[in-house]
Amino acid sequence: MKKLAAPMKSFGNLILMTLICVVIFWVFMALRPAQATYSTCAVVLRTPDGFLNLRKKPMMGSKVLARLKPGQWITIGSESIKEGWTKVESIGDREILGFVGTRFIVRVRCDQLDPTDD
Repeated sequence: MKKLAAPMKSFGNLILMTLICVVIFWVFMALRPAQATYSTCAVVLRTPDGFLNLRKKPMMGSKVLARLKPGQWITIGSESIKEGWTKVESIGDREILGFVGTRFIVRVRCDQLDPTDD
């Protein structure tokens, strides 16, 4: 029985340490700042092609839904879905879901935009 006591004690310590790590993780997650989920606006920058493709999925080979002109404004989600890509919720007043290359847009305050510049 004494030979079994040492491994059981080590196993008990392992479980205790695991539980402590889980608790620390959840405390850390609860205390970090929340990510905003509101929409914001962006303006399309100049691109080498003269337009920016709005794609169905966040990948180069995905279907092109629209071509955006430099200066055109879009409504975007507050966080990127995949590194290098930003989710688009609308083009001007037209609702559409798609993705654009993040480096080709600049975020702006929506109240700074002229809605007639679509």
